[in-house]
Amino acid sequence: MELDSFLGLLTPRGQEALAAAETAGDDPVAAVTRLRRTYDADLTSAALTQAALRRRAVEKFGADAGVMYFTPNGLE
Repeated sequence: MELDSFLGLLTPRGQEALAAAETAGDDPVAAVTRLRRTYDADLTSAALTQAALRRRAVEKFGADAGVMYFTPNGLE
């Protein structure tokens, strides 16, 4: 994730997109379609990526993963 994309997630709009991504479901096409109706492509991608990383991080960090930010390499 690029720095600009990460910083976008920290804005109120980014937090809104991230919350939407976390409840978007398991179908990636449906999730992208739903988020793209409201958010631009970069923010949609960043939010969906972060939501997926948070789901994977629950195994390592428990409930705290829901408020943490990850990169794919950092989580590994």
